[in-house]
Amino acid sequence: MTSKQVSAAAFVAMLLVAGAVDAAGASTRPSVTVCWSRRDRVVHVSPSGVCPPNQTKFSFMNGNADIRGPQGPAGPPGATGPTGAVGASGATGPTGALGPTGATGPSGGPTGPTGAVGSTGATGGTGAVGPTGATGPTGGGATGATGATGAAGVNTFHKVSVSDSSVITGAVTANCANGEVVSGGGFVAPNAAVQSSAPTSLGTGWSVAVLGNSGTVTVTAICVAGTSS
Repeated sequence: MTSKQVSAAAFVAMLLVAGAVDAAGASTRPSVTVCWSRRDRVVHVSPSGVCPPNQTKFSFMNGNADIRGPQGPAGPPGATGPTGAVGASGATGPTGALGPTGATGPSGGPTGPTGAVGSTGATGGTGAVGPTGATGPTGGGATGATGATGAAGVNTFHKVSVSDSSVITGAVTANCANGEVVSGGGFVAPNAAVQSSAPTSLGTGWSVAVLGNSGTVTVTAICVAGTSS
């Protein structure tokens, strides 16, 4: 028998098995055996599953039979899937009611002790010499008789003072009255650099030159009746 003949026989056997299975209804046999005679080319189903020696045997699985083996053990758990995307934020809830006012806290600690008395500050500088007071009024009495000429005496000295708080750089001068000359002088200038302190060129007053003054400069001339030579 050629391969083409065997294939044809197998095809016929398949048709026969299909018809036999459909005719018999659902079968519990796992397979159906078909025998094919080479001599007369007759195909028949073998319920015993055995074919005679001179026939070709074909076995076909029964599609209606449950031929599954026992269930195997459960496989290992699968890998954890990726984390899902973060969901959208929910809407902001309404503002809560205002809570009650808390109790007043305790007062602070006791008052600390009084600090020690500080040391006495340094003595301030001597104040400027005040201006000369105004000449008092002339008495209202009658002029007395001219007295006798006294013995020759000495000249009387007196001071003339001038204060200036507007000068920054310059000279402050105290001048004697007419008919008087200066016999000496001095100054008070705590907030200035004194450049010179000397009589005027005519000898009728005392002059002090200052630089960078920021306070009051007071100049005093000691005057006496007479003339300068």
